[in-house]
Amino acid sequence: MTTKQAIVAKEMVVNGGIDSNLLARAGYSKAIQHNPYKVLRSQAIQELIKDQLPLTEAFKAHREAFKASRWNDFTGEREEDHSIRLRAATEAYKVHGIGQQNNPITNTQINILYDGTGYIPPDNVLGLKPTMKRK
Repeated sequence: MTTKQAIVAKEMVVNGGIDSNLLARAGYSKAIQHNPYKVLRSQAIQELIKDQLPLTEAFKAHREAFKASRWNDFTGEREEDHSIRLRAATEAYKVHGIGQQNNPITNTQINILYDGTGYIPPDNVLGLKPTMKRK
């Protein structure tokens, strides 16, 4: 761990997080201050986070988050707070490198044209024949 990372790590532990001036106080350049993830995603900082937030604690918070609830202003009753439950679970997994960030989901748009002879792929780059309508 570098000296600058040590300063950031100590402040994060003492304050329970990062504030906007922390990287400046640690001596990082303006470029890094505007992109704190370069520091926060470093191996040393990630190890510190894992030490300060053990997986057992994350799972405990995750189990408690399953029970999150809130008052419904319209009915006056307690109801499940799905947004808190999802956010807590996502953050706990993200810290430990588990979940969607390792397997991003990508969407691909496919356009299909239809004329009187059937469906035709756009630009027909594969030279496919149109599908025929069933009668």
